[in-house]
This record gives sequence, structure tokens and C-alpha cells, in this order.
Amino acid sequence: METRQPPRYYPAVSLLVYALGALLGLVFLGAATWADIEGALFNPTLPADKTLSSIKCPLFINYSEVGEVKVTLGNPTDKVLRRAVRVHISAGFVTLFREARSQVVIEPGEKQQLSWPITAYDAAWERFVLARVYLHSNYPLPSEHASCGVLVVDLFNLPSSLVVVLAVAGSLLGMGIGLRLWSSLRKPLRGRRRQAAFAMGGVAAMLLAGVLASLAGSWPAGGFFLLVSVLLIAVVVAYFIQTSGK
Repeated sequence: METRQPPRYYPAVSLLVYALGALLGLVFLGAATWADIEGALFNPTLPADKTLSSIKCPLFINYSEVGEVKVTLGNPTDKVLRRAVRVHISAGFVTLFREARSQVVIEPGEKQQLSWPITAYDAAWERFVLARVYLHSNYPLPSEHASCGVLVVDLFNLPSSLVVVLAVAGSLLGMGIGLRLWSSLRKPLRGRRRQAAFAMGGVAAMLLAGVLASLAGSWPAGGFFLLVSVLLIAVVVAYFIQTSGK
């Protein structure tokens, strides 16, 4: 019985689906990383001894949402501590900011979460809400600071959490379906084809790792995975350029 061959345009369709998924992932991760880089550059005039790792900020907000910048403060000592906290949040411009100060009393072994509201109207360049939290030292605890950037998006006024889910799911599904279809049409995967398939899978893995790093608030890790993703995409593009005439 004769085996029916798939249409000749199927490989091109599979690559298009994969490329759209990869592009969506790159744009998403690039935007999140860019926002946090802007946050790191925002008002760096308050020196500190270490980084405050407990800061949490949303990746995105829309024009109708109220987001929150959150930090969790702990007291690992056996004495009551009083911590002075200063927060700067952009006020429509990168050179202007609103300031909030507070005094927090923390019992031994206790943790307290502080939060400050942000809206799209706080955004510098109408695009990035920038925030910096500074925690004054109180012996034996050193001074700490942290920053973040939140991108303002306007996608049909969809909730930002839904935008994150749709972007991540769309990117992974596009790359997964495209890679699976392309691989099935190019069996057996040997030599350069196998290397290309590994590189395409690596792009998906790096973008996913970058998104997880951004969600965890680590823009250096997110930027690293973004860079590796771009390099792997260059490998994939080079493969298809070299084999386009074959």
C-alpha cells in the first residue's frame, strides 16, 4: 500500500508555528528583563551593604489595575528590631519620584510584609513603573536595597496575570507543536538535522527558564537565558540558511 506523503508546504508551516512561538517568548522575556534593568538604574543614589532579595513586583500592569510592590522583612535575632524603610516610586518621570517612609517593629523570629500600591500613572515614559526599596541598617543587620521595573501593557484591558499566562502558554505551545511537526517530517534526525532539533528545543528550554527567573525577580538570570536563547536561534537560522538550497 502506498504511503501518502504530507503536502510540501507542511515543513514551512511547522517552522512558521515554531517561529511565532519563539518570537512571542523573546518579546515577553525581553520586555520583562528590560523593565527590571530600568528598575536597577532607577535612583541608585542610596548605597546599601547588600541586596534585599524578598522584593516582589508584578511583571506587568494595565491601565486599570493597581499593582503592589512588596517586601518581606524578617528578624533572625533574639531581640526586638526597629527597621526604617524608605521607598521611591517613579511619578510619571524617571527623574521624579514619590517617597514613602515607615518604621517597622519586628519581634524575634517574626516576619512582616510591607506593600505599596502602583498604577500605570506612575510610569516613566508612560511605559515603566520603577521602584526602589531601601532598608536602613540596624545592628547586627546591614542596610539593604532592591529595585524592580513593571511594564505597562494595554492589550484590550486584559488582566496582567492573564497576559502572562497567555504569553507563556502561547510561546511554549507554538514552539512545542512546531518542533514536533518539523521533527516528524524530517525523520530520521541525524547529523545537522539532529543538531538543529536540539537547538530548537534548547530555545524553548532557555525561554522557559528565563520566564521563571523573571517571575522570581532575578533579571540577571533572565537576561542570561535571553542571551542564550538568541544565540541558539542564530544556530537554528544558520542551519536553515545553509540547507535552504538543498
